[in-house]
Amino acid sequence: QSDVTLGASGLYYCHSADDRQDLITDSNWSINDEGESVYCEEPGAVVLRFPENEARRISLQPELRWDSLALAQTYDLTLSPNEDFSDPVVEETGLTDTSYTVSSELDLSTDYFWRVRAMNFGGEGTWSEARFTTVLMENGSGTEDNPYQITDAEVLDLIREDLSAHYILTDDISLSFHTGSSSGSFWNDGDGWKPLGAENSSGEESFEGSLDGSGHRISGMSINRPGQDHVGLFARLGEEAEITTLGLEEVDITGGTNTGALAGYNEGSISYSYVTGSINGNSQVGGFTGVNTQGSITHSYTKGDVSADEYSAGGMVGDNNGTISETWSSGSVEAGSEAGGLIGRNFDGPVSGNYWNSETSGTESGVGDGSVDGITALTPSEMRLQDSFEDWNFDDTWKIDEEESYPFLQDVEQEPPPGQLTTDIEPVVELPEEFGLDQNYPNPFNPATQIRYAIPEQSHVRLTVYDALGRRITTLVDESQKPGTYEATFDASELSSGVYLYRLAAGNFVETHQMMLVK
Repeated sequence: QSDVTLGASGLYYCHSADDRQDLITDSNWSINDEGESVYCEEPGAVVLRFPENEARRISLQPELRWDSLALAQTYDLTLSPNEDFSDPVVEETGLTDTSYTVSSELDLSTDYFWRVRAMNFGGEGTWSEARFTTVLMENGSGTEDNPYQITDAEVLDLIREDLSAHYILTDDISLSFHTGSSSGSFWNDGDGWKPLGAENSSGEESFEGSLDGSGHRISGMSINRPGQDHVGLFARLGEEAEITTLGLEEVDITGGTNTGALAGYNEGSISYSYVTGSINGNSQVGGFTGVNTQGSITHSYTKGDVSADEYSAGGMVGDNNGTISETWSSGSVEAGSEAGGLIGRNFDGPVSGNYWNSETSGTESGVGDGSVDGITALTPSEMRLQDSFEDWNFDDTWKIDEEESYPFLQDVEQEPPPGQLTTDIEPVVELPEEFGLDQNYPNPFNPATQIRYAIPEQSHVRLTVYDALGRRITTLVDESQKPGTYEATFDASELSSGVYLYRLAAGNFVETHQMMLVK
């Protein structure tokens, strides 16, 4: 409260009542036109600039900034992980600058509360408060220019904490040892991997960020959630979501309605990616996504076996109302009704330049219900010929070893260097009664060994070799095979001595053995 009425304009300074006698001789203070001294009330509230309230992905040593206040002489600052500002990590008084850099690193993925108030001789202002959350990971900041770096399975699981950030894989990731045994950290009492974004029973929370696989693979993802809808690596991909250059290998998925390897429901963009394994659900089940509505799937393929207990199963997508172009599928597809080699039910979405294996799919059409325009049936031998894939780019996008492979993606899959790994697969003439995987022979071995396995029924077979840390070395077999007993030769001439694992997945059968390379 001032002693006099102040003018409409002019600069006045605050001073305590006890020091008013010194005003005339102190050049820092003003007097009014009548020569009377004045003093002011305490300062008002400070405007906090950075981080703003509810800000996310803030660095571990942020610079806190606020606006200058005309009546402020100094500022007080508090930073705490607690909303009541107890146990502060920063507590400063008498600050004269309007910024403060935190010197000690804050904790990752933690909520912090900070506040500032102005001070002068008239008293203290009110606290201005804000809350922010630090970055999820040590590497990257979650922005498009500096995405979070996904280095292992535990870091991959952190994506669910920020579904609008940008991510990039920096290595292949094996989920086999996290979802394939009851002791795995993601086993979730037998439910397996929890779809990213499935934070409620209906899985309504969409991923709106990006995931760049950078040519790497996620292998061995197991999901056993038959009563849950929207099942896959992600529960839902929103309109802003982008997934690219990612391989999902040896998935083993059981879900409810809207089930796919990459996502149960897609409204975003998926490109330059592939899927192998088995995907089963109640209805609207696809190798990539259960439903593709207004989203896009391009330059991708699936060798996954797909089945729907009730209706709508497709090698690529269950229900489609979006864009699908330049894709192929070759796995078996089954459903109570509306099963298609590529799409279960095709509504009003642009579809062009797609192919499906008419023999291995077990379906009569590329679409269970709806238009088949833009979808062409090929035999296994035709799938190995570049000329079969009209207008596809085999210079930069696709590559094919005629008579040896179907088209594969150059940006995701690289051929093993010459002489590194070779595989021979020989069928043995006998029909087994049950699935089986024998111990390799010889064991220990140098440099080659034989792996025998038995398939009692037509199945998609994957025989994969890992190192002792669970990193994929090579996939020896990944194809549909008739009943029989087979031998695969694994040649590890260029590998180091040590323990290796080989894993057979066929139908519902999964078994893993160890072998020893000694040089």
